[in-house]
Amino acid sequence: MTNIRRIFVQIPSYRDPQLVPTLIDIAQQARAPRQLRIVICWQHDAEESIDTFTCQGFQFLSSQSNGSYDVHFLEFIGVQIELIDVPFLEAKGAGWARSIAQQRFEGEKYNLQIDAHHRFVSNWDGQMVAMLEDLRSRSAKPLLTGYPPAFSPASYPSGRQEQSAVMLADEFTPMGIVRFKSVMLPGDGRFSAPLRARFMSGGFVFSDGMFVDEVGQDPNHFFFTEEIVMAVRAHSHGYDFFHPHVPLLWHDYESSAPEVWEDLTEDLKVGGSIAKSADDMAHVSVQHARFLLAIDSPNSVTRSPYGLGSRRSLHHYERFAGLSFSHRGVHRDSLLPGEPDEAHVLLGTKDWESGLICRRMLRISVCLTLIDDIEVHEVEIMMQNHSGAESLVRRLTSTDILALVEQRALTFVRNFSTSPDQLPTKLLLNCRTNHAGAERFFSITADEVSS
Repeated sequence: MTNIRRIFVQIPSYRDPQLVPTLIDIAQQARAPRQLRIVICWQHDAEESIDTFTCQGFQFLSSQSNGSYDVHFLEFIGVQIELIDVPFLEAKGAGWARSIAQQRFEGEKYNLQIDAHHRFVSNWDGQMVAMLEDLRSRSAKPLLTGYPPAFSPASYPSGRQEQSAVMLADEFTPMGIVRFKSVMLPGDGRFSAPLRARFMSGGFVFSDGMFVDEVGQDPNHFFFTEEIVMAVRAHSHGYDFFHPHVPLLWHDYESSAPEVWEDLTEDLKVGGSIAKSADDMAHVSVQHARFLLAIDSPNSVTRSPYGLGSRRSLHHYERFAGLSFSHRGVHRDSLLPGEPDEAHVLLGTKDWESGLICRRMLRISVCLTLIDDIEVHEVEIMMQNHSGAESLVRRLTSTDILALVEQRALTFVRNFSTSPDQLPTKLLLNCRTNHAGAERFFSITADEVSS
């Protein structure tokens, strides 16, 4: 069998009951199942065995060791399937699992990166290949990606979403990691071709096979940091992202599979069952992401093998995608569905930053340590921004003041959504009491929290 039009399919599966149904559907809906080679990082418990597959019609061929794990070879209606056998307590997250599967890439012409809980449109392989090839006139290195429309295994195909979607930035975490949301495209046929995209989905990438060698998956990313890091790296290697304008596959967003971060607990680490907990690995992921995104310090272009490419800079990606990692802001033009405006790359810094929207959620605490006979008449919480200008954050109500006096503390949450130069840099307190100089009895603190 040659590698012409052969598709390398990589799947990380973590204790997922939808893995076998997904494999059956990907094979049955393919135009050319014999041109598929599927490699699965099969992270499973003792209840899952090869019998899970053979009782559903999969043919077991052989097993061999790859040094670290056994690999089981199966076939289903002509599809080649390789299971990398990983006990689930040895799992290290999505990035690691995808990297393990990618190590078995053999130069196939196309690459499909998915999860273990999907359903596919008929002739999905032919449609993906045709769509990617049609994009050659728009890009030298196109790839298809995005959050596929949703389905439910219990009712499929009934109830599945019939429109494709685009990915938009949703929020930045306090640690500077951007998260995404999906916005459905109108189902009125107004889009006749894929849309240029800003971001990549970990659960659906269709590309040339060389993407695996050129970009690959950084195994240091547990969850949540995976997608933005992959997008920045792929963009810097010259890849252009496109969202399909029609559904090609569906994703189960309410998967019943256990979550790896719920299994790999601190208790198991303390007991010696695992070396690192999910929290440990998530912390490492954030540190790697902050380095790559130059949040803590300038980044090197050539941090091989999982650094940036030399085709485009991190600065170029920020302008293209409508993000500022240093300010944790999203450009207002990027908050609505639509293709990116590449003219943003040419904007001056002042003009660019004036269009950024920075969202923060602060938990503000006012504490009171005072003599018993004080009477608090009025309290105002003020903020001071980068330019020194002051504005009112909150004027405490009589109920607030009563709670403050009785409990000696009051906590509330305030959302800010503004340009970088208008964000608060300092909180101030103005008060009126029956004691002169009563400000000394008050303290105010603020901590950023995730929304």
